[in-house]
Amino acid sequence: MGTLTVDNLNLAGTSVTQVGKVLQVQSAFKSDTDSTTSTSDVAISGLSLTLTPASTSSKVLVQFDVGTMGNHGSAHMFYTVYRSIGGGSYSAIGQGTGGSSYNYAAGTYASSSNNYDAVGHCFLDSPNTTSEITYKLYFRSSSGSYTMYINRRAGDDLFRGSTSLICTEISGWVILDTKQSENYILMS
Repeated sequence: MGTLTVDNLNLAGTSVTQVGKVLQVQSAFKSDTDSTTSTSDVAISGLSLTLTPASTSSKVLVQFDVGTMGNHGSAHMFYTVYRSIGGGSYSAIGQGTGGSSYNYAAGTYASSSNNYDAVGHCFLDSPNTTSEITYKLYFRSSSGSYTMYINRRAGDDLFRGSTSLICTEISGWVILDTKQSENYILMS
């Protein structure tokens, strides 16, 4: 199998430029632990990053991986990425909708406090801005009666994992119609 690399594609008077290139990668890494008993989303300490998109047509591939988490057998842990544009308020993104109890990006359940699990999630964000964006990973519990942990299990601190948040800016596809002098964005 081969690879086709094209910097500029001309199609009968129409040219395609900026074909989905990686423009930048930003990451945050956490090797220590954090915990919560909150049933509302709270920011995980140390898992925040910023990037400034080059164009309003840029997309951001948002990925997170929680390598080890500890929760109680009677409760669930939920994770959601929040985004702030230009220093504004934080909003949840990349999550499900319509849940009668919770909406979140990824979740897990352990059968006992001595078990631990990993969870990962990714989605494509369309921030439509050239202002600085801050992304943070939040977590919460389905029950305030139990302490939930990341990077360790709930029953003890014998095992440690790590958690990461990665955002990759990707340029949108721009088609320039030279006959009409208009730009069209192809990447959704």
